Amino acid sequence: MRTPDSMNYFVSRSFLNLKSQGLFSFIVSNNLLFQNEYLKTRELIFKNKKVVSAFNLGDEVFENAVVPSCILVVQNSSETEYT
Repeated sequence: MRTPDSMNYFVSRSFLNLKSQGLFSFIVSNNLLFQNEYLKTRELIFKNKKVVSAFNLGDEVFENAVVPSCILVVQNSSETEYT
């Protein structure tokens, strides 16, 4: 069983501090993109912001941490159409 994750907190807090059209970027666990426990966070991101880029970095990005990681770049924009 997983414990509550601080990733949800930091992503949601970044929205509060982001100016209109501003960008934020995080290196986060790939779990944010694929695991059910992050569904509400994904919905918050994809429904209310614009995902500019998402890069899958794979495993072993950091020394002594075997966690699949990705870089997520999000813009504070209501334009959420993706092509």
